[in-house]
Amino acid sequence: MSKLESLPKFLAEVRQHTWSSGTNGVVAATFSLRLKGKPVSFVVPLAFVKNLDKTLTVNTGALLTMSVSANGGMPPYKYAWKKDGQPVDGQTTDTFSKPGAQSADAGKYTCVVTDSAEKAQSVTSVECTVTVSAAAG
Repeated sequence: MSKLESLPKFLAEVRQHTWSSGTNGVVAATFSLRLKGKPVSFVVPLAFVKNLDKTLTVNTGALLTMSVSANGGMPPYKYAWKKDGQPVDGQTTDTFSKPGAQSADAGKYTCVVTDSAEKAQSVTSVECTVTVSAAAG
């Protein structure tokens, strides 16, 4: 998000007061700028740029990893990963990573992203169903 997106916005009115033409073809004019109303902060809504896949299959013992990417809102963002609706301890970045996947890691995962605005916005990813299959051997 650029700094301009979080600055207050005003409606403005420009008025021309005078203008004159000189003998050498020089034109002079005076203008006024009037700001109207109260400033309104404009923040782009928080949204996913990259969401989770709907399904993911990993082999037993392999690295289980998935990630999201968000923009808008007011960075920095907080990430909360959930498995079957319950918080997953230790997973607080945009990438979920667990080495050595086991059958107990199978389930439905989501990520909740919350921005840092005074009135925080949150978005929840699509649900990713993770399947852990026996490694071919």
